[in-house]
Amino acid sequence: MCIRDRSKTIFRFLAGAFGLFGADELSRAKIDTIMEHVADFKDGFGKAAPPFIGEDKRSKEEADEAMAGYWKGLEGQLEALEAYIGESEWCGGEEISVADVLLFSFFSDNGRVQACSQLQPTLEKFSKIREIVDKVAAHEQVAGWLASRPQTPF
Repeated sequence: MCIRDRSKTIFRFLAGAFGLFGADELSRAKIDTIMEHVADFKDGFGKAAPPFIGEDKRSKEEADEAMAGYWKGLEGQLEALEAYIGESEWCGGEEISVADVLLFSFFSDNGRVQACSQLQPTLEKFSKIREIVDKVAAHEQVAGWLASRPQTPF
């Protein structure tokens, strides 16, 4: 059997194999829910942002309006996500999980998102999300990988 073509399936499979998918069914459900939130963030950004390759067929005003709408909507989603995470140290409880890594990846390791002037002001409003993103970046294994990984355009 081969797992292919579905990144979320691969995330879940590898997270389980490496102990990043929660300690019990409830934490796994919470992690899975947060993973879906991050997928929604990515999908929304992909629809609002200029195309990665090729020309944007929208006018500058239409493109600016789409991005402004995206960031405004994202604030509502982040507010709900912070409430869902609650007082937990990490997304799924007291241990780092794949959901934490995906939040980090979206907000701190995505050049297109990082290029947006709205990123930092938005994250400043959500201290719990910011804290998780910063803790993942400082995690020994993540920091080591970031320092040594090959530099590529992707």
